[in-house]
Amino acid sequence: MNGWIQAELEKPVVQPDEETTKLLDAALRRYCMAITASRQEAEDLAQETWLKAIGKIYGEGHANAEAYLLRIARTTWVDRVRRKARITRLEPDSHVADVRAEDDFVEIEAVLQVLQKHLSPLQLLVFVLREAMGYSIDAAASLLQTSTGAVKAALHRARRSVSAIRKELLNEGLPESKEEGMKLYIRSLAAAYQLNDVQTLISLVQHDASHAAIAVGVMQNKALQLQQARQEQAVLQLTGPGSVDSFSLMMAA
Repeated sequence: MNGWIQAELEKPVVQPDEETTKLLDAALRRYCMAITASRQEAEDLAQETWLKAIGKIYGEGHANAEAYLLRIARTTWVDRVRRKARITRLEPDSHVADVRAEDDFVEIEAVLQVLQKHLSPLQLLVFVLREAMGYSIDAAASLLQTSTGAVKAALHRARRSVSAIRKELLNEGLPESKEEGMKLYIRSLAAAYQLNDVQTLISLVQHDASHAAIAVGVMQNKALQLQQARQEQAVLQLTGPGSVDSFSLMMAA
């Protein structure tokens, strides 16, 4: 028998206990909220994901149940968005959703600007990857080429800073940068986030706003992709209970 096949067959079957199930469910719901930006949509997506995954996880077992759940959730959501996009293109009032999507994009820019002000580059990246995009500690460490200990420490410090960030948002509202270079930089961060372009997001944060040429290049290369992303996001805002992004939900918690 092929050695790889033999190794796969000999892998231990991992069936999560009650405590692990709770942790898996929490991770799944956090991820669903991040990609749907809607409590109701996130709840529906989480339930559908469990229905699709439960046989594999509790029947056959899976070596990495969390990654398996998140992969199913993402695939399910992409299929749902594409289906809704096809329907929306046939509706005469779809321009209303475009306006909502534009408003949400501006809000993401503002929240990213506040986060960038209060957090170090590592803290910002870890916070966005873990809390907004649903990556595990191990996955974030791999993407950032650092240790899990460093990621945990950065996440802890970022979470402690969130209270100050919330107070600033409540007292001063969403900020708007007057410096053109910073505007372009923040807009690039928001574009990378909305497009789920993790590598670009990491590159931008690690190089910071002083590298304006990078931001310009990103915006030029991503312009068409962003337009498509906004159209897809517009579908979500029409079908969801409100136009609330995961960043806004975290800041309001």
